Amino acid sequence: MAATRQAFADLVMAVDVNARPRHARHEQPVTEDDAEPDAPAEGMRARVAGLFEALVDWRAKPEETGPPAPGLVSQMSRSLDAMQGQLSRVQLAMDPPDILVKVPRDSCEFHEFWRTAHMIEAGRQAATRAIDAWEAR
Repeated sequence: MAATRQAFADLVMAVDVNARPRHARHEQPVTEDDAEPDAPAEGMRARVAGLFEALVDWRAKPEETGPPAPGLVSQMSRSLDAMQGQLSRVQLAMDPPDILVKVPRDSCEFHEFWRTAHMIEAGRQAATRAIDAWEAR
């Protein structure tokens, strides 16, 4: 966005495709430990180790019911979404646009090209809401 401002743009409009999801997908409840952002490195190692142990234990017990096991593509997509979301939040905090169009990150997966018409309409509706809010201020 800085380059756009340097070009003497009258208005900077950005699209955030990492906005909050419309609804949670099989998300685990947040615990008190999860809400602690400045945990020491050892605590983070322990949490990651616990996550892997839980994953192995969960896969070892197929008789228990629960959400379906995520596939490799789903796990990779979620990892990339988390990383991209953090980068987007930092960029938006450093240089906020005049108008921000927010598209929920659960609108579609990166490989769902057949949903193009739906996504164009969702983007059009989100842009209309963002522009209306900007004009109303």
